[in-house]
Amino acid sequence: MRTTLGIDRVTDAPSIEPAPAGLGAANEMTLPSLVPGDRSPAVRALLIVFDLSLLALLVVIVVRDDAAQLFKVVFFLLTLAAFFWDLRTFLVRAAFWSVITTVVVIGSVVAGRAPLRELIDVVYFVAVLALVFTVNSRRKASAMQVQSLLAEKRDQVDRLLDQAEIKADFTAMVVHEFGNPLAALRRLNEMMRIEGLDPEARAFVLESTRAELSVLETLVADISATATIERDDFRVEQHAVEIARLVDQAETYGRSVCGQHSFSVVASDGLRARCVVADPDRIAQVIRNLISNAAKYSPPSSAISVRFVALAPDVLRVEVADEGRGVNPEDLERIFDKFGRAAVADSMRVPGVGLGLYICRRLIRAHGSELTVRSDPGHGSTFGFDLQLVKEAS
Repeated sequence: MRTTLGIDRVTDAPSIEPAPAGLGAANEMTLPSLVPGDRSPAVRALLIVFDLSLLALLVVIVVRDDAAQLFKVVFFLLTLAAFFWDLRTFLVRAAFWSVITTVVVIGSVVAGRAPLRELIDVVYFVAVLALVFTVNSRRKASAMQVQSLLAEKRDQVDRLLDQAEIKADFTAMVVHEFGNPLAALRRLNEMMRIEGLDPEARAFVLESTRAELSVLETLVADISATATIERDDFRVEQHAVEIARLVDQAETYGRSVCGQHSFSVVASDGLRARCVVADPDRIAQVIRNLISNAAKYSPPSSAISVRFVALAPDVLRVEVADEGRGVNPEDLERIFDKFGRAAVADSMRVPGVGLGLYICRRLIRAHGSELTVRSDPGHGSTFGFDLQLVKEAS
């Protein structure tokens, strides 16, 4: 399934039409066959007619003294049928009728109705059938190998098309997201050049400039972080980290971005003194991102809280809760996808390219945990993850 991002393309990229369904079957290097699994009346009728025809030939050979040469017709029909039957049907019928025909010819030779050299012809025809079977077996194996290679190439083409489409969508999205702050910065710069600009307006321009630069900085950081975590050699450096350090970082960052909200960090004194096994920089990055999202999607004066709770002697639960608009049920998984954004993000015109939660989930999974969400549309969301607590010294 290809990922579409719901935005307008900046440029029209050339498209490659995928191969129509059933193309592989149409190009298979095989002739029509009577497969044993096909129980249609037509196939059964053809097999019965063939068997009755061979039986009639053998009856004629046995009954008539001058019909010994007809056994060659039996082998000819078997050889001809090899090009229409599947290998299993051919093997079973060729073996059965070869044995019966050989017995009939031996009987004719013993009875003096056929010369001894006919036995040599029987051996020759059996060898021909064996050769035909071997050739067909190898032909079928080669055809299957070709089909496998074609299927693999089709998968590669599909993946390349998906990647090309994602790249085009990503480029369009980045251009769109970078374009808005850059246009705003251009207008703000023009305002700064106005002579006699009063101090209040100048302060507004400077604050707006800082906000737009912060948006650009976040976009660049998200793109850079995505490139980092998707490298094959990416690893998190986990070691014992004091929970107090994470609490202080969350409180400092939250106070700076949640100025219009009621922000709080909840962690007991006993818990602050303990340690978790984590990469402190990466966990701090996740917490900052979750706090930033909560501030973006929550109305002013609403509550945002970060909670550190011990669920078990060796499990720490970290949660970021808000009282925003929440996430619709159909968006609960999509928001963690690369470039995935909830419908509320578009309706609120929240800047971003849909990488924040994708990065967070990748970082948390690198810690052996999982980033989860509980949401009540219209009443807020709670994002959380678990970390391993270091055992207290006894």
